[in-house]
Amino acid sequence: MKRIKLCLVLLMLCISSLFFIKGIYGVFTKITIPSVNKITINQNTSYTVVHEIMNLDGTTYSEYTHVDYPNISIGTTVTPSVLTIEGFNSPSTQTVTLDSYNNTVITYRYTRKQYTLTINNSNYVTTSTPSGTYYYGQEINLVAAATNNNGNPFSKWSNNETNPDYTFILTGNTTIEPIYAVPYTITYHPNNGDSLIIDTVAQSQSLGVLPTVTYDDCVLTTGDYHARQCSNVYKFE
Repeated sequence: MKRIKLCLVLLMLCISSLFFIKGIYGVFTKITIPSVNKITINQNTSYTVVHEIMNLDGTTYSEYTHVDYPNISIGTTVTPSVLTIEGFNSPSTQTVTLDSYNNTVITYRYTRKQYTLTINNSNYVTTSTPSGTYYYGQEINLVAAATNNNGNPFSKWSNNETNPDYTFILTGNTTIEPIYAVPYTITYHPNNGDSLIIDTVAQSQSLGVLPTVTYDDCVLTTGDYHARQCSNVYKFE
């Protein structure tokens, strides 16, 4: 009897997955539908154009600017434009085919222009940049002696800069020299018989107030200088 019950239990377990529809027996079966994986292939790449300018040492370079160009079709051929930068020579353009999916870097290097510095009367000038050739942007410091060999005082530089300790940036071929005041002797010849009046004035300085005289030779007594028909009060030498 126990065996019969055990067989019935086993039979029930065996048929628990069966189904009966309109007299038809069947078995439940788990159906698994695999997920569909879609693979998208990126057809684009990118590139960066870097513009570098030469440093004053004439050897190393520093970045001036850069431009990124994303989402460019792979295989595209590009010829980036170069820049015009004051004081620098522009390089030749490069033509590159973007055949890598990695970002392509195109570097343009701009060499620094060179200019000539000429210092006349340099024996009166103290400087760490004597006459010679220097790169664009070079700082030039010139210090003029207070007086020249004749004892004349410094007046100005040839570009009219009046500070004897003068600093500027080289941006082109430059010629410069210190100018020293040359004294001029002014002799006043009064036409009334007064003694000569002798004065000294330096270059670029005003004559100042002219000396007075006791008499001027005029025909008439009224009107301006010309109306009174006056002769010269001074003659300059």
